Amino acid sequence: MPYILRIAHKIEAAPLPLYKASLSATVPRAAIDEIVKSSEARSLLFFLLNTSIPDESFWGTLTGNADIPVPGGTDAAKWLEYREGYRKNHSEELKSFQKEKYRMRYYLSRYQLWDTNCKGKMASGSCIFGISDLPDLLKQPHLVAHKLYIDFEPAAFFCGLKEIRSRERKPLELDVKPYKEIPQVELSMGVPFENLSHPLWLF
Repeated sequence: MPYILRIAHKIEAAPLPLYKASLSATVPRAAIDEIVKSSEARSLLFFLLNTSIPDESFWGTLTGNADIPVPGGTDAAKWLEYREGYRKNHSEELKSFQKEKYRMRYYLSRYQLWDTNCKGKMASGSCIFGISDLPDLLKQPHLVAHKLYIDFEPAAFFCGLKEIRSRERKPLELDVKPYKEIPQVELSMGVPFENLSHPLWLF
């Protein structure tokens, strides 16, 4: 989830310790109810207005500060500390995990490729999915595919859309296991870092 955020203007002026996470966030409704009432959230939003990609900082900071009781939130400082220790002690396991074709991460909102598993084309370091990516893409448990362009292999978009429409008529049985085993979900339910089902998903 979190990364320590680097920003151009004075970090000391930030209303909360800052963390960066995925642009796309999946947040429990109860958390949103708290966030819209929060003066800290408003202060953070105004602080981030002149930063690059404020969404990444906004969600990571709000759900990662232990001092803000956001339902589904976690302690980002502890997350980073545990992850760094895990990286040092499990480097080979981590390398192997990063080569896996169907790997989950700490977030389920967006499926995005940053590496050579892309069969479409790369733009700004991220995969633009093409038609050859579709078989793998449709097996992912994520909620959104990022990204498909209508002017690059549009068949990928339309074939994917056709499959989604088909699933509406004949829904697949939902396997909730990948979702309930996401580290943030387990941590918010009180599971200690040492007992996470998938510590590699912290990366």
